[in-house]
Amino acid sequence: MLEIKHFYEFAEFRLDLKNKSLTRHNSPVQITRKMFETLLVLVENADRLVEKDELMRKIWHDRFVEETNLTFNIKMLRKALGDRAGEPRFIETVPRRGYRFIAEVREVFEEKKIPPIVVSPAPEKPILRHSYRFGAILAILLTSSIVLAWIWKINPSEAHAPVLNAQFEAAKISETGRVQNAVISPSGELIAYSNQVNGLQSLWLRDLETSNNIQIVPPSEEKYYGLAFSNDGATLFFTRKNGAVSEQPSIYRIPVFGGVPVKIADEAQGWISLSPDDKTLLFVRYEPGVKDFNKLMMVETDGRGEREIKTSERQRVFWSSALAPDGRTVASAYGHSMNGGQEMGLVETDVETGAMTEMTAEKFFHVKDLKWLPNKSGLLFTAKKKINEKCRIWKLDYRQRTVAALTSDAIDYDNLSLTARADRVVATTYAADFHLYLKDAANPKNFNAVTQARDKFGFAPDNRIVYASDTAGNEDIWVIDADGTNQRQLTTDRNLDFSPLVAPDTRFIYFTSNRSGESQIWRMDADGSNQTQITRRAGGYPRFVTKDGGWLYFQDFVSEKLTKISTDGGAERVYDEDYGFLQAFSPDGSKLAFLIRNPQTGLVEIRVAMLETGKVIKTFAPAAQTKSTSFLLCWRDESTLVYSLDEPIAEDTLWEQNLDRPKPEPAGELGRERIVDLQYSPDGRNLALIRGTWQHDAYLIRGFK
Repeated sequence: MLEIKHFYEFAEFRLDLKNKSLTRHNSPVQITRKMFETLLVLVENADRLVEKDELMRKIWHDRFVEETNLTFNIKMLRKALGDRAGEPRFIETVPRRGYRFIAEVREVFEEKKIPPIVVSPAPEKPILRHSYRFGAILAILLTSSIVLAWIWKINPSEAHAPVLNAQFEAAKISETGRVQNAVISPSGELIAYSNQVNGLQSLWLRDLETSNNIQIVPPSEEKYYGLAFSNDGATLFFTRKNGAVSEQPSIYRIPVFGGVPVKIADEAQGWISLSPDDKTLLFVRYEPGVKDFNKLMMVETDGRGEREIKTSERQRVFWSSALAPDGRTVASAYGHSMNGGQEMGLVETDVETGAMTEMTAEKFFHVKDLKWLPNKSGLLFTAKKKINEKCRIWKLDYRQRTVAALTSDAIDYDNLSLTARADRVVATTYAADFHLYLKDAANPKNFNAVTQARDKFGFAPDNRIVYASDTAGNEDIWVIDADGTNQRQLTTDRNLDFSPLVAPDTRFIYFTSNRSGESQIWRMDADGSNQTQITRRAGGYPRFVTKDGGWLYFQDFVSEKLTKISTDGGAERVYDEDYGFLQAFSPDGSKLAFLIRNPQTGLVEIRVAMLETGKVIKTFAPAAQTKSTSFLLCWRDESTLVYSLDEPIAEDTLWEQNLDRPKPEPAGELGRERIVDLQYSPDGRNLALIRGTWQHDAYLIRGFK
């Protein structure tokens, strides 16, 4: 029996039609399927001009793709062949028309004789001669098979992911602190990333071999939330939004070397994932104004055929999600991280039926990102096991349903991407750099740095400041005088303590801590003694203590409803009124200011309600119309609200809104860094804020051993 194999040969290369592979001097050359198809069309039409339309029709058939996809394939082919556009050996460009393969091509057919299968009759007697050799060989083969099977059973994911077997090697590939998103191409040759300068974000492409960087989307006020390469490496998909005009990001596609972005879908989150054939795209969607559940969605990459896969349960949501290599299921982080406990796990959802199953019994405080390993052998994901731990890179073994941490360093990892062979990983990281600043309220521009701080802070009636800081290695509550002197640590628990609030009589300090396993509100004496848990249900952030010290108001972590409880603990009262988000109590506690979206326009409004009755007495439009919730809101006195808007290309402006006036007035500039809290001192003389930056960088990882 004869098998005929078909090849094309040119120079030192051989194109194998049966195996769809390319070799150079009998060594394999790494090319994608689309690169192979492009080369085959050119080789089959050697010395003939192949028009661009003909090439695209033969390679992508009836799919709509940009012409730059073809340009990308040609560029990658030239790189694989060692060819140059200016002095071509193989592929010649005919400007505005197409391409011509100019090297001599030899078509080769090889015959390979396949021996027939002969079935011999069984001998009448056993043949004993040399049987010991056969037995020994059989034993060796059997033992080897058992060992290999055992290795496969123990670590099936490592058999398909070289990065899991290689010695640990991680190289930092950015130093600016402004690379929040970065993904590596399937071939491992390119990295796409977002970059931020002066509040404007842009998209860039880096060639890992040459370290050359090219801008593919120019700077704008829009923020990027997720990036993904198509499996053929020719197209980049991303999510971005303009906070002033939209609540959620939209999904776009663009040829990898630049072009005009094409919108695919609206109302998406940052996590996007492509099907194996690049025809459909997975994303997560929240319905407008809804925060306690969301949906897994699919859409064709041309924007058609949008459909729902699964709706989450109430108070549990889909987070990072990725289509499996077979395109049949979706892996997702699922649950919530609102109360500081371990309520988030990993689930797998059937694309057709929506049936959902747990992938492991392990639970985490938060899972930030996940990616499948080849052949559906497992997952790589980034997660915090507990709220006070680092965000590590983890591996899930799909067969064993077990997880293991791959990193143990002092770095917080964020997003992940892998090459098609899983031999390299690009991971982004994050680190906080925030400080407490103070300034005379009459001139709120030149702030003086007081100390390193995190999250919320509170003024005591005597103008001392109580704040959270991790300067001692763990986030604890500290107190300091307004001039930066008499700094003292109040909590030393190994868990997180944050968001402090001082009672009006200064006897107690209320704060949030996860020391019970969930983030609950605790109370301590002003000197840090007698620390006692107050809330025991959903927990929350302390917001206000009444003048008589009898009641504590807080925002429930899970429902986000305004809630009050006796300062000695006990039953909680949840307010049914919709007080939106970012509530701020007036100094005497009679009024509540809050942000809420107008149901007709989706624009954010500032409302003021009487706390006792819930009646809204004032409604104001912010200084600039926006759908963004990037606000800070506080009171200067009983009749004046103060707020700031996140303005990415300018210094944040401080605005004052007198309750008796229709419009706000500017009250100073706050700088360009991110502000996380803003308050006036009780005597109204000082303005304090916590501001700083999140540092985002990217690492190229070649091994985890």
